[in-house]
Amino acid sequence: IKGADVFEIEAKVPYTPEDLAYEDNTNRSSIEQADDTSRPEMAKAIDLSEYAIVYGNRYRSSKQVINEGLVKAEELFFKGDYGKSLELSISTLDVVEPGIHKKILDYKKK
Repeated sequence: IKGADVFEIEAKVPYTPEDLAYEDNTNRSSIEQADDTSRPEMAKAIDLSEYAIVYGNRYRSSKQVINEGLVKAEELFFKGDYGKSLELSISTLDVVEPGIHKKILDYKKK
């Protein structure tokens, strides 16, 4: 995408050279690529935040408060603050779907 902002995504636990030794299929990066459940915490927050925002799109046109909350969540997401984006998305959606966090987490486990 031309003109897009670029953000560096950092894992909570930094990678070592051994973690990135791609010739070894038992290293951290190989395991994470093969198994979604072993991905770093940051990757999970990104994935869940994105899903929550997309899920909430169904309410944007009918509920102004949802649209406003999701716009703020998107701004946080694009600034790289994925954890806060996820928290805001879920708390915003909880207004129209109480307990939505469980639905989002359950869906992503599939």
